[in-house]
Amino acid sequence: MSPKKRPATTGRKTQADDDVIRVKTNLVTVPVTVLNKEGKYLQDLRQSDFHVYEDNVEQEISFFSDSESPLVIVLLIDTSDSVAHAAIGKAVDALVDQLRPNDTVFPIAFDSLIRAPLAKSTSDKVLLRNTIREMLSKPSGGSGSTRIFDTIDFTNKHLLPTAAGRKVVIVYSDGCDSGSRIGTRKRTLYDVTELGASYYTFGYYNSDYFINMRSFLGDEWFIKLEMARRDGQRYLRDLAERSGGRFASADGHFPDTIKNAYAALGNELLHQYFISYVPKNRSSNQRRQIKIRVDRIGGRVRARSSYIYEPLDK
Repeated sequence: MSPKKRPATTGRKTQADDDVIRVKTNLVTVPVTVLNKEGKYLQDLRQSDFHVYEDNVEQEISFFSDSESPLVIVLLIDTSDSVAHAAIGKAVDALVDQLRPNDTVFPIAFDSLIRAPLAKSTSDKVLLRNTIREMLSKPSGGSGSTRIFDTIDFTNKHLLPTAAGRKVVIVYSDGCDSGSRIGTRKRTLYDVTELGASYYTFGYYNSDYFINMRSFLGDEWFIKLEMARRDGQRYLRDLAERSGGRFASADGHFPDTIKNAYAALGNELLHQYFISYVPKNRSSNQRRQIKIRVDRIGGRVRARSSYIYEPLDK
């Protein structure tokens, strides 16, 4: 996977204008995770074990990808001051260790700038570790703001549409935006329901940073910062829930929590299925409810629950 257009390494916009791109498709793809009553992953399921319902009408499954299919991962790392990233190297190691030979990762760092150090995604674990550590050790030299909306917008419009395979986006951030020029909260949350990719978000913040800012700015400003942090966590949770992924929160003061979360994520991705179908109802601009049922006693399904359909030929 390589981007249609490289992200900006300056504070300028990543595309020529602010026009939004409405995702159009005839094929709906749903990432699915199935667990038993004990919370263990079910990994021996076949296409015939699944049933897909859209607005209570069963759909015919067009394509089925089991947990053995290669992963295409976009890894977005917030390198702004408010995020604790001292322990991210070990956390990423926990994820990279579980990657299989055909799985690939495309890392991006963002704060006031958006930086993609690699020209395309890679399966080289040594290159990945070295690249990510370099991203974390070298500040961007930007203005100090954080462009998470722009970063998600760039991922949705320029990376995911060209990616082939089981698409996953992993976001490591506190979710707080303070400088985006193109992407918006509303638009990015809309787009993630359309792309067939799962967002796994980690609300990883730096409590030491907030304590220091409280001493420096006083209680009034601290309250505003805390409200912004909580709003950022809600945004990350919404990204995950709307795309069928998962959200976790961790304080950088306790680095083992994020390492364990990344390890759990890697394990989940190795047990995920992808189901695609062409909707029987071809009406445009309607929000559809999705329900996945599995023919396995005690099987519990985790998948996105809705999307807005706009057919490709409209």
